[in-house]
Amino acid sequence: MDGELIAAIAAVGVGVVGTSYAAWQAHIAKSAARLAEEQATAAKEQVALMRRQIEGEEGERFEARGPQFAIEDVSVHTASDPPYVSLTLRQTAGPALDTVLVSASSADGAVEGMRGGLNLTTRSGYDQEEELDIGPMATGGEAVVGVLLFFPNETALITLELECRSRLGEVWERSYSRKVSWGDRGDRTAASPTL
Repeated sequence: MDGELIAAIAAVGVGVVGTSYAAWQAHIAKSAARLAEEQATAAKEQVALMRRQIEGEEGERFEARGPQFAIEDVSVHTASDPPYVSLTLRQTAGPALDTVLVSASSADGAVEGMRGGLNLTTRSGYDQEEELDIGPMATGGEAVVGVLLFFPNETALITLELECRSRLGEVWERSYSRKVSWGDRGDRTAASPTL
């Protein structure tokens, strides 16, 4: 009987060791599965990051190939009621545009609006508009826009906001600022602008 008892104890021992080994293997498998899941999540995050980087680079390239403008000749017309500033907007680079919408603002409240089309029923003889459509434009093209002023200061920082649409339907938004000044308010003639 001693042999049978020893065999039974050995069998129980082997069973315990086997069960322990199986439990340990299950723990290792569970850890491996958790690690694989973490790696899959990290890979998804990396792919998402790469997509955002690619989209950002595409956006930068899109903006870089868009239109560029300069504000050139500036004239302040103080004898008009309301006074206004004429600014020559020139496209210096970029694709041909189907339309350019222009609006103006000033942080100090100097801008009253855009000087629109001729209208002899208004006090200034021109319509006041929120924005102007100056039509198609291409590199080298120019357009003169008028910005109506409230005339609170002798200088104003005027910001032109442009919405540019290409013939292919692409849209770019641009913003350009120019400081204009006129001398003594008693001098009701146009003064030279300063940068």
